[in-house]
Amino acid sequence: MMVKRAALSGILLLWYLPAMAQFSGYSSISFGYHKNPLYNYANISDQLKMAYLELAFQPENKMAPFDLRYVGGLTTFNRLTDRDYYEHGLTGFISLQLAGAVEDTSEDEEEADEAPERPPSYADSTSQMLSVGARISARYDRSAHRDFDNRGAELHLAYRATTGDRSFVRFRNDFMYHAYPYVIDLSNWNNVLSAEFSLWTDGGVLCGMTASTGVKYYTTSSFDTTRFESTTGGTPGKGKGGGNQVGTTTEETLIQPRINGTIQLSAGLFLRKDWSSQASLSAIALYRLTPRYAERYLAPLTPEASLTEDLYTDFFSHKGPEVRVRITQPVGGKIQAIIGVEFLRKTYGIPALDLDGIEIDPTRTDLRSTLEIYLSRYFEITDGLGADLAVGIEFARNQSNDRYNDFSTSSISLGVGIGF
Repeated sequence: MMVKRAALSGILLLWYLPAMAQFSGYSSISFGYHKNPLYNYANISDQLKMAYLELAFQPENKMAPFDLRYVGGLTTFNRLTDRDYYEHGLTGFISLQLAGAVEDTSEDEEEADEAPERPPSYADSTSQMLSVGARISARYDRSAHRDFDNRGAELHLAYRATTGDRSFVRFRNDFMYHAYPYVIDLSNWNNVLSAEFSLWTDGGVLCGMTASTGVKYYTTSSFDTTRFESTTGGTPGKGKGGGNQVGTTTEETLIQPRINGTIQLSAGLFLRKDWSSQASLSAIALYRLTPRYAERYLAPLTPEASLTEDLYTDFFSHKGPEVRVRITQPVGGKIQAIIGVEFLRKTYGIPALDLDGIEIDPTRTDLRSTLEIYLSRYFEITDGLGADLAVGIEFARNQSNDRYNDFSTSSISLGVGIGF
């Protein structure tokens, strides 16, 4: 969570840097108190520190904008030192204009004044475009929790075309692969194909609908007729899981034998309103439908086993409605505020367990609500060099019939960063 806040801080700060710059960077250190950083029933509080680095290369090219970006983050705990981890990634992105009018810089001022002004929310969708992006990433944990270690590769393709004076369509394909070297059964690839139809109004409101279909496929087949595989200390092994001692890392991998692929469909509505480059409102409501589950996940049996939601239960693991709202607004004194709210009802394809790992309900169901508030203030030091001071606050409640995942939490963090 702190990585996400620091990344957001970096994006805000980089916005202030000269648009002509080809190289830019951002580095920050954040300190925070978290009531429940492992996001589980145990409510073990801790102090967290995070170091963040972002380097970007963006050559000036209006016809084919290119962005190459490295992001790395180290998160350390004060009490739960075994949960320290480092993650980083390298992303490349390019957009190619296939058709559409190129801006005519020779247009006289009188004609420019008469031309209708498009709102920022529609400005990126006025021509036929093809976008290509790729990313490689990795995460490294301490040896006690090395089952969270993973390597990833992603490929993103998007095509956009106008369908009218005030409407456009966008098609996107996202392919992702994740390998877990210490829990090979959980290595998987997934692919999501999505379509979006959008239109904008005289008031500058962008709205539309989106739909997607996706598949998640595990790269190894399991023919074990038993229901559980146990892992202790991050090393895979066979047998029925045992032990419930605080400080151990015993976990169980729940498997549905002979099923490798999960299929998911989703559909939703969205809207966005931009008042300026620093003030906007966006909202999306969607529903996920999962006709077939094939989930393998870690069922933690100790209070120190998980971090946020289980790393292996991504959005393919559940179905149900989701609502997200985000507001960006200056609040005076050059302070930028971002407020995010989300509500999700998630029905999983796995059973709900008690704290001893015994099934108490055939279907796990969570009702999750989150509020995040982010405040930042930019200070210009010299031309092309600035500092950022930021405060992040989070409140979350996850109501679940799975005893381990029924929790509430809150946190506050303070970050200081330098951008160049």
